[in-house]
Parts: sequence; C-alpha cells; structure tokens
Amino acid sequence: MPAIKIHKACPACKIDFDVSSSYKNQECCSIGCSGKLRSERTKGKKRPPFSQKWKDNIGKARKGRHLTQEWKDNISKALQNLSPEKDKLWREKLSRTGLGKKKKPLTQEQKDKISRTLTGRKCKPLSQKHKDKISKANRGRSGKKGSDNRNWKPRIHKFCVICGEDFYVKPSAKNQKCCREKCSRKFVGKKISGENNYLWKAKIHKICLICGKNFYVRPCLKDIRKCCSNECRIKFATGENASGYIDGRSYEPYPSKFSHKLKESIRRRDGYICQLCGLPEIGELNSRKLSIHHVDNDTKNNSPDNLITLCNLCNNAVKKNPKKWTRYFQKKLQKQQEQKQLCLTKL
Repeated sequence: MPAIKIHKACPACKIDFDVSSSYKNQECCSIGCSGKLRSERTKGKKRPPFSQKWKDNIGKARKGRHLTQEWKDNISKALQNLSPEKDKLWREKLSRTGLGKKKKPLTQEQKDKISRTLTGRKCKPLSQKHKDKISKANRGRSGKKGSDNRNWKPRIHKFCVICGEDFYVKPSAKNQKCCREKCSRKFVGKKISGENNYLWKAKIHKICLICGKNFYVRPCLKDIRKCCSNECRIKFATGENASGYIDGRSYEPYPSKFSHKLKESIRRRDGYICQLCGLPEIGELNSRKLSIHHVDNDTKNNSPDNLITLCNLCNNAVKKNPKKWTRYFQKKLQKQQEQKQLCLTKL
C-alpha cells in the first residue's frame, strides 16, 4: 500500500508541506525551522536542575568510576561459584572496560607535552583573593634594579639631528636620531618632502600667453595651465577661447519676434519656476525676473518649443556645455507636450 500523505502548516515559516503517515508527529518542514521553533519556546527559560537519581545514573555510565561496597560484595559472591574458565573470561572483560582501576600518575614527558599545548592560551582573570595571596608570597622577592641587575647596560649619549639637544638612549634604540616626537616628525617630513620624495618630478618651464612672463608648472598641469596668474586666465578665457563660445552667435542681436509678450507667455507656461533648479520668480532667494533660454542656442529660432525658463545662475551654467543641455531640455519639452496631449484626450 502506498504511504498516505498528511497536509500540514509549518509553525515557524508558515509554509504548507506534505508528510507521510509514518512522520505524522513532525511539526516543521525542515531542520532549520525546528531549531527556530525550539529556540522560541525555550527563550527566557532556564533548564531545570538534575535530580539526584539522574546524577547517580550519569556517574554510573561514566568510565573509571569507583565501585561501591555493595557492588564489591555481589561480585565476590558471584566469583566464588564461578568455574576457572568463566573466571578468566570475566577478568578479561573487566580489564577491557577498565572498571575499578586507578589512574596511573603522569610521567614527566606527558607533563611536558601538556605544558607545551597550554603555552600562549589566555587564562581567566585572577580574583582579588588570588592576587592578595600572590602579593603576600612575593614579598621580599623584588628583583634588583639599575646597575645591580645582571642584564643592565649603560645608556648611549647622543645629539638630536633637528634641535641639537643631547639625550640618552638604551642600547636597543641606538639608531634613534631625535630627542622627542616633535623632532622626529620634522625629520621624517624633511625626508619625504621636495627632491627626497620618490614621487618628486621637476617643474616644467612655460611662458604666459597674455603677458609673456616666465612661470613653472607641475608635470600634471603642463597641458592645462597656459597663464601665469588668475587675471591673465580671465583675459585669455574671453572670445573664441571661452568654454561657451558657439561660432560668435552669442554676439548677434535678438530679432523683433523675441518680445516681452513672448517671454511672459513662456514664463506663464512653465509656472514662473526655473525648469532646472526649481527656483520661483517671486521669493526670498530671487529678486529679478526669470530669463528665457534658447534650447538650441540659436537666437533666431523663437518658436515656443525652443524656449524654456531658467534663473540667472542656471542660464550661465548651461552655456558651459551647450550640446549636453540642448539634448536634456529637448527631451524635457517633449515629455511636457505628451502629458498635455494625454490630458486633452481624457477630457
């Protein structure tokens, strides 16, 4: 007959599982769930103490136990009636089990092995009573100090490399070159800094493109740095050298179509909020009107799809990388148009 399966629910993970009729007392679906359930049941509970009978049974089960007088009497009575052949067999069994035998004292070799295995292990912290006993036992046994000690060696006289003060050092620290920590830091700093550093490289000579002065630059800045000072750099970054320069189109005048009415309609469309940082037109942080930006940077293209509202800071920031921001704003305007069309279709 095939085994009948019983449908159960695990109390630990609350998952349904099937069990055969032979395992009908099984509560959980797996060993892990049974462990969790056992820990939840025994949480906060202490194990009950062993009874005296239980302790006696454990003591009897252990090897090397001492026989009681009653056991010895019963064994002696049984041995008197045994034949010599059975007596031999019985004694052989006794020798195998090791009952009634006393343990032999440890040899010196065994003691040495135990001491080797125990070296380096952390012991339990000593109690105050134990410490007091050790202190009483060690009174009057303090070792000799200074020159009276047999391991004592005279200190070496040296001069500090940084401040020039004289100081004394133990023979183990004969290579010490500084008197204190401050001087040692200065000494290490001198070793690392400048030409002594393993990463040090000589500076490269360059000529300023604006004023013509000579200046020196690190090797990592040889292609970036072109001017000697900040003033020359500002003069150099104008016109065609500017990061926001696009074929001189920024200098072209705005056409008549780019009027105040068109600007106001674009601001109204965008809710009088900057479309990049979300700054409103009227507020504590902004005291001026929002500016209108051309998405493709073409001042002649004044269609509403090419115009977007920005604050003054965002309008200046957008000019640094025009290609990136044109793509970004074009996608944003497309999404706005799609949302409007969806709203109209629903109405």
